[in-house]
Amino acid sequence: DGAAVRGAMAAPEPPPGIESLFFTQNTQDAHKMRTGVDLTEARPYTLVSKQAILDECQFKGAISDFHAIKDKLKKYPAAEVLMIWDVEEEYGNNFLVAVTEKARDAQLEAFRAKEAAAAAAAEQ
Repeated sequence: DGAAVRGAMAAPEPPPGIESLFFTQNTQDAHKMRTGVDLTEARPYTLVSKQAILDECQFKGAISDFHAIKDKLKKYPAAEVLMIWDVEEEYGNNFLVAVTEKARDAQLEAFRAKEAAAAAAAEQ
């Protein structure tokens, strides 16, 4: 049965406070989060202006790549939103977006710990 096969291959849910989205090349270009250029496997994240995202949602409406999380972003209190390149598309799309400060802080802490460990290893 095709549904059973699709269900078995469904991507896992992202961690709490994280949304999985697909961003087109135009969206990546507009927000300076181009995979392989602005974002690398060594540093797959960036912070993007929440206002710029909301402005895009206002301008593009339902065709904005951020449309699905617009309401969550409106409630998000910080000025910048963490965007993470999901290199392996582990959660089914090419990007993860932190829509809570707790999720943002946890992700940034994990990235910074990896970066510090890599820097320490490079010094040896």
